[in-house]
Amino acid sequence: MLSLFAAVLIQATNGVPFTAALDQVAAERARDQKADIVLEIGVKGFALLKPIYIDRELQPTGAGKLTIRGAKGMRPKIFGSVPVKNWKRVGKKMNGRSDVWVADVSALDPVDQLDALFLDGAMMTLARYPNFNPKMPYSGGWAYVPGRWVSMYQFPKPEPAGGRTEMRVGKKDWHNWAVPSEGRIVIFPRQRYGSSYIRIADIDRENRMLKFSGNLCDVPRPGDTYILSGFREELDDFGEWFHDLKEKKVYFIPPKGKDPNKCLVTVPSVNSIFCLENAHHVSIENLELCAGRKAVDTTQCSFISIRGCSIHDMCERAIEFSWGHDNELRDSDLFELGRGVIHITGGGVTQPNTVENCYIHHVGKLDHVSPAVFMEGYGYRIRHNLFHDLPGWAVFHTGNHHELTDNRVHHYMLESEDGGAFYTCNGNGGVETVTARNWISDGIGFAKCAGYGPLAFYNNSHGLYFDSGPNHGYVYDNVIERVSGMAFKIDGNNTQVVSNNVLYCIGRPELGPWSYAMNLSSKKSEGPDDFREGVAYSNRLVHNIWYYPNCPNQIYVLVQGADCTRSTFDYNWICPGRDAKYPRFRDGVDWKDTWRSKWGLDAHSVISEDIGFVAPAQGDFTPKNKVVMKKLGIHPLVMKGCGLYVNEFRTKIPKEAEGCASHPEWIKNPPDHINPPKGKEG
Repeated sequence: MLSLFAAVLIQATNGVPFTAALDQVAAERARDQKADIVLEIGVKGFALLKPIYIDRELQPTGAGKLTIRGAKGMRPKIFGSVPVKNWKRVGKKMNGRSDVWVADVSALDPVDQLDALFLDGAMMTLARYPNFNPKMPYSGGWAYVPGRWVSMYQFPKPEPAGGRTEMRVGKKDWHNWAVPSEGRIVIFPRQRYGSSYIRIADIDRENRMLKFSGNLCDVPRPGDTYILSGFREELDDFGEWFHDLKEKKVYFIPPKGKDPNKCLVTVPSVNSIFCLENAHHVSIENLELCAGRKAVDTTQCSFISIRGCSIHDMCERAIEFSWGHDNELRDSDLFELGRGVIHITGGGVTQPNTVENCYIHHVGKLDHVSPAVFMEGYGYRIRHNLFHDLPGWAVFHTGNHHELTDNRVHHYMLESEDGGAFYTCNGNGGVETVTARNWISDGIGFAKCAGYGPLAFYNNSHGLYFDSGPNHGYVYDNVIERVSGMAFKIDGNNTQVVSNNVLYCIGRPELGPWSYAMNLSSKKSEGPDDFREGVAYSNRLVHNIWYYPNCPNQIYVLVQGADCTRSTFDYNWICPGRDAKYPRFRDGVDWKDTWRSKWGLDAHSVISEDIGFVAPAQGDFTPKNKVVMKKLGIHPLVMKGCGLYVNEFRTKIPKEAEGCASHPEWIKNPPDHINPPKGKEG
């Protein structure tokens, strides 16, 4: 915090609007470029008609620091949206409902469908089909592309005409939608690690086809899940709304017991609450930023600091750090976001961008897949954060020289599969990246699963996923617990050091031979567009504990095209359980004759029927048998230091929000997730 004795203090109060206070800041900066300035907000909150714009004229390189913060004891609420007033009951029933309200938004002069509607800062639901199911918030509320399901690994050749620009709708899901342009779709076409959120352009009613305004990320195939939203015909549930663009009206069914005239109902007014371009040394502190498209958007900025803020209910990704360095997001709570939390580009080994001590949960509410933290660049630090209830990854990154340390991640990949808590995707990436002291648990994985059994949940959600040939990384002192997929997926990696990690109760017995503890693969190029080329060599997997008696038939290491003798496996403690006796492999590989005798791997490793840990539920994964620990060179692993910590901006550790940890029934397999029988494909 800045000392007021060293800074110019300017206050925004009921008598001095924020815009006037910002004009005072500009005047002070013109008078003295080196002065530190504090703009202190002493009001409860306000809505914006224009973004808070800060550029190189206000904050050039070398200028004194500008701090925009809430007054002591306050956290002002800044809305990226403006009020909609004068709500009236619709005179007659609409879609069978008599509790629909309507308001005129012609004064806002919208030229396109509205992005969102907020009630007291919380994002409401754009009218949708199927309706949201609060009893199954992740697996429920999906429709399925009609037809007999096929494996996502079966590629249609050639791709059907119009394959990515249209989709057939099943008979039971087809409604007579009057205005095609109102509609939007979010769909997981084919592979469930990427979704498309796109507008409807037209409707072929005769053939029950939706035509899209652009290309989906893949071809929709039978069994793919989707949600339709925006159509007026789907306004039929509490908290839903839709926008009649032609008549310039918004229709709304408030949550039970709410009167929209007694609440603050708003619609987005700015692309971002804070917009910073070529600005430097700006701090945003102790504010609540909500109900908008984005919270903070920076371009080519440095030394931007966001601390002690609550950022929630944004339509898009909350924060963009684009092509800057030495920027930080710290000590903040970020939740209920339409997409992810932050996208970072730029940076440098000696000019790191940082995300630290943040509480991140319930993101990707609109696209159902966005990673919480998306990094493309160099030298990023992701430290001491708490992540949970994520539809996809906690961290997705390319680039080198990152630090991912001391994070707590649980209940992730709730609506996607084929990913991990931390996903490294770069053929030349991962160099000198440190992944250490993270506690990762409950990687769920939601999949179509055609051809692989009846499960929807508990598929292909990994712990650490090193894809596309990362190399020269350091992975140590991590706990990976109860992930449905592999603890480590090492695809074409080289010179990775994986040491002193505990892999605890990983895998799912229901998956049988499709459950793997780890993968080691080499990927050969299949063409000019295949960037995943990489040969696995010089990796060291030593001093680790592999504990999976819950899944005794699991494969210890899935070897795919790799020469394992070019990597080192040794001094590991392996517990496949009493029923397994020895670790298992595929394709004729045997523990005794091949893995150990022929290839010389795990020569000094120990196999146990059980391993007693001190207190895993409390984060102490230290084995009680100190003799074996010493023999193998394994060090105690206690995870008490990971996750959030207390400081001047985070004065106490928050209670975790309601989620899958308190509702295990949310991640039970849905009864409607089945391949339709022949003759009933829709």
